Amino acid sequence: MNKWFLMVALVLCSFFGQLFAEGTTQQWMLTRPSDEPEPFGERRSQFSLVNWETTPLALGLVAPVQLPWGDWDVRGIRVSPIYGRCVNLTGLDVGFINAVDDDLIGLQAGVFNGAYRAFGLQMGVINFAYYLKGLQIGFINYAEGARGIQIGVVNVITNTKLGFFPIVYGSF
Repeated sequence: MNKWFLMVALVLCSFFGQLFAEGTTQQWMLTRPSDEPEPFGERRSQFSLVNWETTPLALGLVAPVQLPWGDWDVRGIRVSPIYGRCVNLTGLDVGFINAVDDDLIGLQAGVFNGAYRAFGLQMGVINFAYYLKGLQIGFINYAEGARGIQIGVVNVITNTKLGFFPIVYGSF
């Protein structure tokens, strides 16, 4: 019974967290120069409340061998023992290699974590985000732009004057 309660609570928190985070995403979003191409191709718009390409649970072994397959948004939990990929993720992302093409809102835990924009916490050996608003904890942490803190041996935020600082690094 406690496991079901925890699962329902996590899904509801993810769902309502997305409602409040959409305004935050738009306020903080850093813009790329117009001549620089998007790193993952064309960007999709922020996902809506009613979208058939949204799932509360995603399971996979190695992308694209995952359920659901293809370009899906996850609002809940994604578990991928080897490699998992999705477009947007709101909630919990657990696996060995985790990739989110657009927005991560929540917790990403694995050995290698990557997201275009990360709002929340990334925990792993290597954490990567083009834009970070939150916390990265790992051996190597990288962000092009950040409003948050990195804790690790190698911490890089490229749009700051210093650019690199070991142990604890922040940008606000």
